[in-house]
Amino acid sequence: MKDKKTHPKDLPFDKDVDLEFEYKVFLILDKISKYKYFIIGFIAAIIVVTVIFFFYKQEKEAVINEASKIVYKIKLAYENDNDEKALSLIEDFKKKFADTPFIKVVLAYEQSIKKSKNPLETEKTNSEVKSKLVTDQLKSGYKEYSAFLFHEKKQDDQALGILGSIDDKYYNSISAKLLTAIILKEQGDTENAKAILQELSQKKMFRYFSTVANENL
Repeated sequence: MKDKKTHPKDLPFDKDVDLEFEYKVFLILDKISKYKYFIIGFIAAIIVVTVIFFFYKQEKEAVINEASKIVYKIKLAYENDNDEKALSLIEDFKKKFADTPFIKVVLAYEQSIKKSKNPLETEKTNSEVKSKLVTDQLKSGYKEYSAFLFHEKKQDDQALGILGSIDDKYYNSISAKLLTAIILKEQGDTENAKAILQELSQKKMFRYFSTVANENL
């Protein structure tokens, strides 16, 4: 006669096992498994978007750096009274980099050159442009240009008053600060000018402005 088998009195679980916790984990994994393809797709989408953003940022920085190099060449041509070369560079810039923050600087150089050749026509053009400005950002750009014209006329107090009204939220705040620093330096206020120039010299993304700032320190 065979011995009758009996079940052990205690189930074969380790004493340290938390059954309730393991059961909850099992339920969570079971629910997640139903949406695994959605989760995998979501993670993949995040990776793709991150990669695209990274390359977009790299490309944008490359475009800005290239644009800043041309602006610097325009500056040198303008300072050397080589209007023909400056205008040629300006036309090239407008074709390739019109959507960069430097466009207003380039247009300011263009208007200054044209004004020296035909002042009345330039004033008429300025009035027409001003009447078409409909956003605060565009108006801010025109403010800076007006300040630039006052500076050319040696009316620096008016220029500084206009530049002081350009808030950091506007796209041209960096170039407005640069012009402010240049005017202050010419007036002999080297301490305030230096503080602004040191701040701008750290703006490595905007190579043109950081280069000009370093040159004026």
